[in-house]
Amino acid sequence: MKNFSHLAPTYDDWYLTPLGSLCDKLEKEAVFSLAEVKKGEAALDISCGTGNYSLELKRRGARVIGLDISSEMLSIAKNKAENEGLNIDFIRADAAMPPFKNNSFDLITSILILEFADKPDKLIESWGRLLKSDGRIVIGFLNRYSLWALKRGIKAIFKDTIWRDARFYTEDEMRKFLIKADMKPLESQEVIYFPPLSNRLLLNILMIIERVGRRLLSGLGAFIAIKGRKKP
Repeated sequence: MKNFSHLAPTYDDWYLTPLGSLCDKLEKEAVFSLAEVKKGEAALDISCGTGNYSLELKRRGARVIGLDISSEMLSIAKNKAENEGLNIDFIRADAAMPPFKNNSFDLITSILILEFADKPDKLIESWGRLLKSDGRIVIGFLNRYSLWALKRGIKAIFKDTIWRDARFYTEDEMRKFLIKADMKPLESQEVIYFPPLSNRLLLNILMIIERVGRRLLSGLGAFIAIKGRKKP
């Protein structure tokens, strides 16, 4: 997996912008509506970055391990957890080689990671082995058929960005990855139908577009979360 340590100092700046805060809220609603976190269960947040989802898993009562290859990202995540008084184990490791025994976790989350993986299907297979029988995984990814993916693809042509070598997926492709990993694909959630316009004055308009999009633009949302369950 790629190491984005150079982004660590400014990684959380996105969430402080009006657009970033709105996207984060909608994405979390999608992910956690599927995750259905239960108090005391063991959860693994793969490629946790600065701990955005690890912290939320812990707030909802899970016993959480956050895994990332970047020590710089993990340092920020640890500080954030300590500031909130949250007891989370953060471990430096490659998402392709997680150092855990099979059948260790009730829940795995993987958010915006597979876009940067050489073999996403193999990653999902390895993660599936870490799940307990009937355990579940929630994968969040960027939809290939969205304005956001289009913008990032065009921008990467003219500027060296992290999205230059990224690959965007469809829900159908992700479901096939889960089936290949011997997991049952379940429900999904799709959000962020509005265009990537960063202007505080437009937020109310963006939410109107979001509501309309959910009724009329199925398949074109920028972010998709999908849930899979390990077969007993």
